[in-house]
Amino acid sequence: MPTKHPYPPCYNSSCTKPRCCAFKFEWPELVGRNGEEAKGIIEKETPVVTVVILSPGNYGKCDFCCNRVFVYVDKENQVRDTPTIASTYEWPELVGKDGESARIIIEKQSPELNVVVLHEGDPPLFDFCCNRVLLHVDEDNMVQITPEIG
Repeated sequence: MPTKHPYPPCYNSSCTKPRCCAFKFEWPELVGRNGEEAKGIIEKETPVVTVVILSPGNYGKCDFCCNRVFVYVDKENQVRDTPTIASTYEWPELVGKDGESARIIIEKQSPELNVVVLHEGDPPLFDFCCNRVLLHVDEDNMVQITPEIG
C-alpha cells in the first residue's frame, strides 16, 4: 500500500494523470450520495488521499495531486460529479463531438468552469486559468483537441 502523504502539500511522484497514481482514482458510484458519506467511503477505500468537499461556486486548485480528491456537491450536499483524483481536468471523450454539445456537457458536469470555444485560426491563449476550459473546434464545429482546463 502506498504511503499517505498529507495534503497539503501536493504529492504526485512525477505522475500527471489520475491513472498513474497507482491506486483507485475515481468513484462514479458516489454520484448522488451525501458529500460527507462519499468522503468517508473514499478515505476508507483509499486512505492515502485527502478528500476536499467543495460546495457550488467553489472549485479546487488546478495542480495535479495523487493525494487529493475533490468532491463537488450541490446545494443539498449531494455529490454531483464523479469524484476523481485531481478532479476532472480533461475530457478526451469529447474529441470528434459537436462543439456545442461538448460545451453543454462540460458546463453541466462542472458549472463553475467557463468554457471558451476556440475556432481554427483564433489566436492562442497563453495564460492559464483554473476555472476555464479551452474547447478547440474546426470549421464544422467539431472538437479537435482534448478539452482541458487552462
